Amino acid sequence: MAVASKRNFAPQLVGLGGTGADIISALLRNKDLMIPLLRSNGIRISCLGLDVATAQIEDLSTAYGELKQEMKVQNIPADKLFLVAKSVKFPTPEVMFDFVRDYPAFLGKEGSVTPSNYKPWLSGAIEIPPLAGGVGRKRALAKAIYGLNYHVLRLVSDAITSFKEHVVSSTMQPVIFVIYGLGGGSGSGMALDFTRHLRREVGSGVPIIGLAILPCPGDDPPAKGASAFAAMLEHSLVLDR
Repeated sequence: MAVASKRNFAPQLVGLGGTGADIISALLRNKDLMIPLLRSNGIRISCLGLDVATAQIEDLSTAYGELKQEMKVQNIPADKLFLVAKSVKFPTPEVMFDFVRDYPAFLGKEGSVTPSNYKPWLSGAIEIPPLAGGVGRKRALAKAIYGLNYHVLRLVSDAITSFKEHVVSSTMQPVIFVIYGLGGGSGSGMALDFTRHLRREVGSGVPIIGLAILPCPGDDPPAKGASAFAAMLEHSLVLDR
């Protein structure tokens, strides 16, 4: 029988993009890790997965269902594990382009300073790939899709609220890990805006730790080059030095 582990914090997991969702799926399928962790007193684990592609979100939901079934066999309370997993899209390209055009107004509603010289970062000239497979390393497209789903469609904001409600129910100090691929499109394109919105939702009492997965030699050229470089530039502008 598994022995309960002694811990002083409760890990909460966020997976952004295909890489982030895949890592959380792998963790949930590691029963030698998860079952002892879930047996620990005070531990409640919340998971949130967001991706433009559909396949990884479906796989994450499957992994969650498999672990919930194992928890039932092991007599572990069902409320110790929670998942919200969403695939984000847009109704029409016109709706997304209108959102990008009006983006400063949405920033203003957040209390952020809006630039006087703002220029939309997307136009109708952009080639939009089949979104069932993701954004094809197009970080700018992922950023627009995320913002639309947060500010207008409310899918992301509702998901963050549901995630937060389970996170704060933990009797042990929660620590949120936000996992994403630095060289991808969806994950790195969403990460900074998502983390800003998550911080506003959970407050200052919950640590948020970013885990960015670096490109490897087997990745395609955009992931090892332009996409990763653009992500590093964006991160360098907002991170504390």
